[in-house]
Amino acid sequence: MERMTSNTVLNEIFNNAPCGLHSLNKDGIFIAINDTELNWLGYTREEVVHKMSFGDLCTDEGKIQFREAFPRFIREGSVRDVAFEMVRKDGTRLPVLLNSRANYNEKGEFLNSHAFLLNLTEVRIAEQKVRAKTKSLELLNSIGKSISGQLDLQTIIQKVTDVTTELTGAQFGAFFYNVINDQGESFMLYTLSGAPYEKFEKFDLPRNTAVFHPTFSGAGVVRVDDITKDARYGKMAPHHGMPEGHLPVVSYLAVPVILKSGEVIGGLFFGHSEKGVFTQEAEELVVGVASQAAIAIDNARLFEDLKKLNAENERLLELARVLDIRKDEFISMASHELRTPLTSIKGYIQLLEAKLKEKDPEAYRYVVRTGTSLNRLQGLVEDLLDVSKIQSGRLPFQLSVFRPGEVLAEAVEEIRHTAPRHHIIVQGGVQAMIHGDRARLIQVLINLLNNAIKYSPDADRVEISLTETDKEVTIAVRDFGIGIPAGHHHKIFERFHRVPDNSDFTGLGIGLYISNEIIQRHHGSMRVESEPGEGSVFYISLPVASSEPG
Repeated sequence: MERMTSNTVLNEIFNNAPCGLHSLNKDGIFIAINDTELNWLGYTREEVVHKMSFGDLCTDEGKIQFREAFPRFIREGSVRDVAFEMVRKDGTRLPVLLNSRANYNEKGEFLNSHAFLLNLTEVRIAEQKVRAKTKSLELLNSIGKSISGQLDLQTIIQKVTDVTTELTGAQFGAFFYNVINDQGESFMLYTLSGAPYEKFEKFDLPRNTAVFHPTFSGAGVVRVDDITKDARYGKMAPHHGMPEGHLPVVSYLAVPVILKSGEVIGGLFFGHSEKGVFTQEAEELVVGVASQAAIAIDNARLFEDLKKLNAENERLLELARVLDIRKDEFISMASHELRTPLTSIKGYIQLLEAKLKEKDPEAYRYVVRTGTSLNRLQGLVEDLLDVSKIQSGRLPFQLSVFRPGEVLAEAVEEIRHTAPRHHIIVQGGVQAMIHGDRARLIQVLINLLNNAIKYSPDADRVEISLTETDKEVTIAVRDFGIGIPAGHHHKIFERFHRVPDNSDFTGLGIGLYISNEIIQRHHGSMRVESEPGEGSVFYISLPVASSEPG
């Protein structure tokens, strides 16, 4: 009785052990197997013991592995931690880890083996989850890097659709882009993954149904194990669900893509023909990718807007360039056309002056004033001609070597005749020579002196100083007039620029532009120092000539 009780206990321990236990004879045939291993395999004891070998319960690869390893095991007496793929009765695979020890008689002859097996199913599942998680992280990392530096909207959305379709295990994924049409809100298929476009081309754009609304309104994620059983499904005519020929969708996942501004740009949609495919983890992964995608899409849209703006700017710049050319052409033509009649008018005025000086003094004074105005008009025409020549690169120069004091004296003398009320004081002197066009430099100095007088209505003094270094000569023209705001110091040398506060003074805003161009052609520079109400100082710097005139 005690022996039977002891055997019963041992039998209970054997059959209910958490691992598989079995014994094989010298031919590898089962002579014992516990209930645990039988339950794993789905066989009864009668089907296995004395009828099947261990190899019979293995995959084709496992059979070969067993036939090669069992004779060696008989000789060596043990095996440790050998992995096998067994096959259950229903045909599914059972991964196990085998440890076995051989038993011998007194003569050393093999009797049987005692083996225990660990079921690796949960380990393999865990490994698969780890691999899947690792792959998901790799995909997330790759999509993050891929779209963060991408500025093409189509490329970004296609990559996002491809990666999220793979992450979720969906049979197909799509991105629908929010668009507004004349009839209200509709949605355009933008990208597709896992299915050919032909599968969607024959269908109308999706409508704002109860199923789609939460996604396109940004209300939230929709994840359903069986969308055909969902209360929101099939509520709208004419299809009351999926139209005929549509890819079968049972498992359904939809995630809105929302920009930082709150705008819902569209939605990512995933489908599978089986139930319960999309997990909470898959949903969270897609939500994370959608957030990254929203940032990248925002950047891409800004880039597209910038490209359009740049294109428009280029168009406007080209238009401005063409208008500039047309304006220069008009100025050139008009100036040339004006010179001939002005010359004729000037000749007639000079004749009138000669005839009226003695005979009609009062008429003579009017004619002289007319001649003065005509001279100013002729000066403007000449300036416009110079602008035209500068723009076309045809402004002529007659170069020679001379002392700057000589041209300055000529300019001052001319101004003293036209503005006798002003005292023009010249300070300093230089011995250096400069190489340039005398007439053009006199033109520059006369322009500066005329400006100094014009913009100093309450002053009667202009100061000029000459200084030199080993490399350059500097002429400074100081007035005591209204001055120039700092923001216009560089702009006054631009063509047609006039200081807004100086609107009471006549002029086209081209004198300083011409003067600066002439000085630059002499490899020199011009600058101004000025404050409103404190007057201005214009500086001309010219390089010293390398030799005396010949």
